[in-house]
Amino acid sequence: MLRATNTLVGGWATSVALVLPRKNRSIPDSPRDPTTTRSAPDGGSWTFLTNHAHVLICLAGDPTLRIRDLAVWVGITERAVHRILSELAASGYVTRVRDGRRNHYHLDLDLPMRHVLERSHPVRNLTGAVAVYPVDRGGPQ
Repeated sequence: MLRATNTLVGGWATSVALVLPRKNRSIPDSPRDPTTTRSAPDGGSWTFLTNHAHVLICLAGDPTLRIRDLAVWVGITERAVHRILSELAASGYVTRVRDGRRNHYHLDLDLPMRHVLERSHPVRNLTGAVAVYPVDRGGPQ
């Protein structure tokens, strides 16, 4: 939560923003503790695949994942997942189908990858090579 306060410092009025910790909000069936940070085994923060690829790989494993679960799995915000899903849908890689209150995602894995170096390969090659099945809710290790 962000709380702004005005203080007087050395005769000058300044605004100070305080970030207060949220109460412990656990996500039901959360794949991993959202307070943990993701990093490479060597301690670096970069990865070979984009967040778009991570979302596709997760959905290939379980097309019924919620945006909340995808966000935790990929390590990004729910808003970022929503934006990525919108971009993937606009490009034809993902189709959303409403199932009651939930979404079910259909993937077109036969479309080519987008980068010029990878265009000769369908997305299926990526999702098959880096298969992750988050349905067990065990979370990334």
